[in-house]
Amino acid sequence: MALPAPSPAVRVVFRLAALFTFLSVLMGAVVCATESGFDCPSWPGCYPGRITPIGDINPWIEFTHRTVAILTGPILLAAAILGQRSPAVPGWVKRAQWLALAGGAAAAVFGMLIVLRGIPTWLGVVDLAAALTAMIATGIAAVAVTVLAPARRRAGLPAWGAVGVLLAYHLSGIVVAGPASLTRCLSWPVWTLVELDGAAAPQVLRLGLAGVAALLVALTGVRALRQPSLRGWGMAALALLTAVLAAGFLIGESGLPAEDRYEGAGLAVAAVYAGLSVTLLRVAVEISIRETWRPVR
Repeated sequence: MALPAPSPAVRVVFRLAALFTFLSVLMGAVVCATESGFDCPSWPGCYPGRITPIGDINPWIEFTHRTVAILTGPILLAAAILGQRSPAVPGWVKRAQWLALAGGAAAAVFGMLIVLRGIPTWLGVVDLAAALTAMIATGIAAVAVTVLAPARRRAGLPAWGAVGVLLAYHLSGIVVAGPASLTRCLSWPVWTLVELDGAAAPQVLRLGLAGVAALLVALTGVRALRQPSLRGWGMAALALLTAVLAAGFLIGESGLPAEDRYEGAGLAVAAVYAGLSVTLLRVAVEISIRETWRPVR
C-alpha cells in the first residue's frame, strides 16, 4: 500500500536535514583525521574573545565542522516538528526524525566536551554511535517522505548487513586505536598492523571485520547495478570502495607516520581518506533504504 505524499515543504526540509547531518559527520571525520579539533580551544568561538579562526588551515577545518553542526541542529528540529504536524508522514518516520534529532543533539554535546574537557574512550564510542544513528535515521526519513511502498520481503537485507558490519567496524576503531592514530577516524584500514595501535590481536580481528565489510559492500553495489533505479548508487558504492581500499593500501605502504598527517600532503591524504570512508557508508545506507522502500510511479 502506497504512503500518502507529504507536502513539498516537508520533503525539502527532510532532505536538507539528511544532507546537513551527513556533512556534519563527514566534517567530524576530517577533523579527527587531521587532528584539528584542538586548534580551536574555546567554544563556541574558536578562541576566547574571538569567534573566527586565524592562522593555519586546521583551525578552519574545525571551525567549518562547528558551523555545519550548529546549522544542522535547527534543521533537524524543523524536520521533526514539520513531520510531527503532517498527517501524511507515517508514525515510524516521525519517530525516525526525532531519533535523528536526539542523536545529533548528543553528538553536539559530546563535541563540545571533547574540546573543553576531553572524554573517555567509551564516551567516544557513544559519541560516534549517536552521530551515525542521526545520519542513518534522517536518511531513512528523507527517502520515506517520498511516495513509497515496501519492496519485496527481505529485499534490503544484504545491504543492511553491509551497513551493520561497517558500523561495528568503525565503532571498534575508537577502542583499538592508539593516541593520534588514524584508525579512530571513521577510516578503513591501511591493511597492515599499525604500531601506534598497540596489540596485534585486536587489529587482526578488525582487519577481518573490514574484509567482511568490503565483500558485503561489493555485493551491495553489484546488486544495485542490476536495478535501473539504483544503478547510479551501485556505481558510486563500487567506485568509493575501490578508492578507499586503494588509498588505505598506499598509506600503509608509504608508512605515513602520524605526525606527517597534520601538514601538507599528509593532511590532504588523511582528510580525503576519512571523507571517502564516510561517503561510502552513506551510500550503503542509501542503497539499503531504497531497496527496502521503492518509489511508486
